[in-house]
Amino acid sequence: VAAVLNSIPKGTSKVLFRGRLSKVAYSIVSTLCYKGIQVVVIRHDEHHKLRRNISSEYANYLDIYEKSCDKDPKVWLVGDDFSKQEQFMAQKGSVFIPFSQ
Repeated sequence: VAAVLNSIPKGTSKVLFRGRLSKVAYSIVSTLCYKGIQVVVIRHDEHHKLRRNISSEYANYLDIYEKSCDKDPKVWLVGDDFSKQEQFMAQKGSVFIPFSQ
């Protein structure tokens, strides 16, 4: 978890999170929300599961991805189950940071 969190560029205020939900995934998302970093997910089922496992005071930092050119996350945290199709959703110049159990 620490390696992934330390890989996120300083000053990042929003990340897109996509991958199989595991203890590592929940820890990463919880820590990012605690730090005040907006975490955006693509899938509604992941959003629902993450929201249930995050303290209610930080749940406002968790959101669903909506394509908008100027506000797209430039940092993508990607794990297992991340598809090529999803990769093409990223804006040019995005940074991909892998995570895994």
